[in-house]
Amino acid sequence: ALIALVFLVLPSLVRVGFLLEPTASTDPTDLAWAAHRGLGALHVLPGLLMVALAPLQLSDALRRRWPALHRASGWGFVVTGLALSLSGAVMNVLFPV
Repeated sequence: ALIALVFLVLPSLVRVGFLLEPTASTDPTDLAWAAHRGLGALHVLPGLLMVALAPLQLSDALRRRWPALHRASGWGFVVTGLALSLSGAVMNVLFPV
């Protein structure tokens, strides 16, 4: 959980802050994020949702006690994964990294 927090959640929250209020930067990546804020949000926000849904998918107790919730979170995980993948593919073309 700590590894996910440090390597996935914190950098994503920093990027969300940048998307909400871009700062002056000369870094090409920051400039691309500022130019494509909607695409960036379509990438970062589903990623954060996937990090939140992952423990629900990995919980044996949840799957046994509340299978409908487990199934719904699984579908949410798949849909957010598709949004994350598609936005990442587009970002791969548009961003200069």
